[in-house]
Amino acid sequence: MPQGAYYVMMDISEFGYDSDLEFCEDLASKVGVGAVPGSSFFREPVNHLIRFHFAKRDETLNAALENLKSLRDKIKAARVRTARQLKQPKKPRTARRVARLLSIALS
Repeated sequence: MPQGAYYVMMDISEFGYDSDLEFCEDLASKVGVGAVPGSSFFREPVNHLIRFHFAKRDETLNAALENLKSLRDKIKAARVRTARQLKQPKKPRTARRVARLLSIALS
């Protein structure tokens, strides 16, 4: 099993979308951040995950994080709830940093 990667999966269940593709389209058009629908990585019908890729320059990541701060204002959450924490292998330092920054930006 890989111990790290240049992406992070995010659970979008709280936003109430039936389609991860539709969410990604809204994310790009309303928030200005691109993501890949998680369903493209599964055979099973998984529509509640999206994937952020972060093998980018720091300036690009910082701009995306700034845009993500307004995510909940621009894409209304269907209900407020705590995201479930999935047990994952230890992430490399860069992955932990991006995950922490995403967490801060989305809180």
